[in-house]
Amino acid sequence: MSNFSYAEQLQGLSDDYYNCRIELDEYRTRRKMLLDELDREINGVIIEAPESSSGERLLDRVVGFIRKSHSETSSD
Repeated sequence: MSNFSYAEQLQGLSDDYYNCRIELDEYRTRRKMLLDELDREINGVIIEAPESSSGERLLDRVVGFIRKSHSETSSD
């Protein structure tokens, strides 16, 4: 797919969202899919969902790490 086609799709998607034809969650999901496909095609990068074996989200893991690090440094 050409870069112009990706640009058209992203423009159409943002128009749909800003004109209230789709919800925010759908907009984000479709935008992520388009950007991941663009990244794969142009850069050869394959994006996979960052989840642990227990299904824990990356954000939850990062927040837990920061809290743990902060509590360790505050108690010293």
